[in-house]
Amino acid sequence: TNVRRITGADSGFVDAQPTWSPGGDLLAFVSNRDTATGRLDIYIMNDSGQPFRRLTSDSANDVQPAWSPDGTLIAFVSDRDDGGAGDIFVIDTSGANPVNLTNNAARDLTPAWSPDGRRIAFMSNRGGGTFPIWVMDADGGNPARVTPTTLTTHAELPSWSPDGERILLDSDGDLWTIRPDGTDLVNLTRSRNRIEAQARWRPAP
Repeated sequence: TNVRRITGADSGFVDAQPTWSPGGDLLAFVSNRDTATGRLDIYIMNDSGQPFRRLTSDSANDVQPAWSPDGTLIAFVSDRDDGGAGDIFVIDTSGANPVNLTNNAARDLTPAWSPDGRRIAFMSNRGGGTFPIWVMDADGGNPARVTPTTLTTHAELPSWSPDGERILLDSDGDLWTIRPDGTDLVNLTRSRNRIEAQARWRPAP
């Protein structure tokens, strides 16, 4: 019930990947509304759907926005520096000071901030093969692989527990949790022939 459209109907462009700000009053999302080439940029709007404020503007695709816990930064994925692979950037919510945090030839995707804002989890194929989960400092330093090689398929869509003690992910059709240091991997679902994916932690009260 109470479904409400907040972006334009039948506009001919794409609005996708919405994510609420920590305060719950703003939405970051991706759209190709202002680009003749169809590339995607990141926008911010309030919860009534206006006004739209364009955060990124370049010749690349900028996608997968993720708010920092204090609401001052947005992490996102862009192919602007690596010929299409994808790096993780952060940018001020004013649209200033974009910084490439990963800056390598691998594909680095789905950034997720730790609750204290000090670390970012992401998936990456650095090293080749599948996409395990990695964690780095919020400034891009100290990247470290988290998920073990015993997970033989992609480990996707990391989500931090509210206390920052565990990371939720999906891999091989199941949901798993693991500590950020790579220990204590736990299979939550053991779903066999079913697929469990795209889970998120319930926010702390």
